[in-house]
Amino acid sequence: MRRKPNTRLSPDAVRDIVEQYEHSGLTRRQFSEQLGIHVGTLDYYRRRHQKTNRTRLIPVTVLPAVRPAAFTIVLGNGRKIESHWEFNAPALTRLVQLLERF
Repeated sequence: MRRKPNTRLSPDAVRDIVEQYEHSGLTRRQFSEQLGIHVGTLDYYRRRHQKTNRTRLIPVTVLPAVRPAAFTIVLGNGRKIESHWEFNAPALTRLVQLLERF
């Protein structure tokens, strides 16, 4: 996709180019040559795309656990593993056997 020089691309077009580059597996130079643009232009598009697509963080509240752990495993080195998961006997036996290897 060669484009005319000195034309401004829409945010959607920039996003498409950046996504094509990210999935191409090519170097910046290879992709730029294939597209017919300078490497600096690709870098500009990548920065422009990054600015318009920043993830917005929202505040969250972490609540304390309401129920105690379903079980606690104390390893030989003193480390503890607590879980709220409910294991059936064979699965718990297998977990303990794996942990005993360490």
